[in-house]
Amino acid sequence: MLGEDAEIPRWIKIENIEKPQETLSWESDLDAGEIEAIQLAQAKKADLLLTDDQKARDVAANLGLKVKGSIGVLMTAKEQKIIAEVKMYLDKMISQAGFWVSPNLYDSVLKGLNEL
Repeated sequence: MLGEDAEIPRWIKIENIEKPQETLSWESDLDAGEIEAIQLAQAKKADLLLTDDQKARDVAANLGLKVKGSIGVLMTAKEQKIIAEVKMYLDKMISQAGFWVSPNLYDSVLKGLNEL
């Protein structure tokens, strides 16, 4: 999350959903931000919804949205040779940004990428 003094990069465009629907709030146990992100992705017919919340990913996938989390983005970047390794970035996310990853997922991802 960006701090109050953080400057938002120019490539980030902030949009709000014009008419939020109430339907997702009772269908799932998601918070308002996750619900709005899913609804905005639907409204914009987004190619991809980025979220690290497993419940939000499940709900979005059930609604037909393509979903990926931060680790998935790193894995895709490595597959496309945009980055050479995932471990360095994942370690920085954990140590510098407070990103939480279960030890089992951490090991599984890096073993699967031959980085552990």
